[in-house]
Amino acid sequence: MPSPSSATGERWRTALILGPLVLLLVATGAYGAHLLLADPAAEPAPADEAAVAADNTPASTDDPGVTCWDGTVVPTTEACTPLGGPDALAWVFPSFDPADETCRDRTQESADVDRPQWWECRAEVNDDEVYLTYAQFGSVEAAVEFFGQEYGTEPGAWNDSGEPARRLVWDRPVDEHHSRTVLYTRAPYAVTIWAVDAEQADRALAELVRMRPPGRVARQPLEQPV
Repeated sequence: MPSPSSATGERWRTALILGPLVLLLVATGAYGAHLLLADPAAEPAPADEAAVAADNTPASTDDPGVTCWDGTVVPTTEACTPLGGPDALAWVFPSFDPADETCRDRTQESADVDRPQWWECRAEVNDDEVYLTYAQFGSVEAAVEFFGQEYGTEPGAWNDSGEPARRLVWDRPVDEHHSRTVLYTRAPYAVTIWAVDAEQADRALAELVRMRPPGRVARQPLEQPV
């Protein structure tokens, strides 16, 4: 039969072992209960700070309007100042510079044609001389009629895949040269190339002529012309 002192020691040893286990079980149970009762929506997962800031930034309701070809700002493109004069011709065709010494104003030579602006410029392609004429007509209809008589053929669509065409092209050999004209269908502006042959006309159009995209003839921004 064990002595009272040994029984007392045994009880102390049992308490020392079981005490920490009981505390661990209580703590584990409390944390499990917190997980079961917590609201998942109350503690969202961390998000990218930039994304959160962007979502919280209010959208601007200011309408800056439209910046026209001449720099004026108006509510719509239709309110832009009509294109006109050498500056407008240079806007539609950025390759044209009325101050260039190789260009000359021939407008007065075409009084019998509805053509308020008509300029001729000299250039070279592979050491061969080519002529570029930039023109503004009184209307697209007047331009179509004029080039129809000049070429004696119906135009084709130039650099366009949709219908109706946004630019028209006339093309034919003339004596010992080759002539090609590109006309906008929504603005009475055209460029004509006089070259040695069709290949030179191709190169002149690709290398020397820059045209404003049809959708940006009346308005800015100044994207790269094609």
